[in-house]
Amino acid sequence: MLSGLDYTIYYYCIKRILKRELIYRKIRPMNNVNVRYATRIDAREITELQIACWKSTYRGILPDYLLDKSQEQVESGIVNREKRIAEGDNLGWPNIVAEYDNRIIGWVAGGLNQNPAFPYEVDLQAIYILKEFQKQGIGRIMVKAFAKLMLYNGTSSMIIWVLKDNCNAIQFYSRLGGKIIGEKMFLDTYPLIGFGWEDVSGLLY
Repeated sequence: MLSGLDYTIYYYCIKRILKRELIYRKIRPMNNVNVRYATRIDAREITELQIACWKSTYRGILPDYLLDKSQEQVESGIVNREKRIAEGDNLGWPNIVAEYDNRIIGWVAGGLNQNPAFPYEVDLQAIYILKEFQKQGIGRIMVKAFAKLMLYNGTSSMIIWVLKDNCNAIQFYSRLGGKIIGEKMFLDTYPLIGFGWEDVSGLLY
């Protein structure tokens, strides 16, 4: 459970960006966004998207060595992503991408929750939207697509972990109805906050 200080940090994050959010209230969701299941051919573009999102989101939150990848690390990541896409397909949990103008601008992936300490069926393990396409409804579209996949697979409860210092993500999941359900550490150093949904069917509307 979170301490009083944890909740103070959480609500500080919400209040800190409220004024900035006023800028986006009149922005309508983007048109002509295609959401589909990923294939192994998408591995390079997904890997490059993930690296770009880590740099734009976590610079100053995580150490540079976790963000700045060598070309060798990038190529290794592409091979690993190809394997993960294939594994997801085989297990019934395909990766999902959002495309705009023939370019992948968003990616989401997840699968069955492997942590018995948190009794949620599914772990939404990754959701990334390129910075220039954020605040335009793409995140909601991606979460909705994943929720549909969950219900198709006969599951309904979901958990996702987010770095405590990632205020934008905290606000996003709160607005989607996620409830804070716990905390754990990333690399034994960086605190993560868990958001849970008992029934994701509400995310379809």
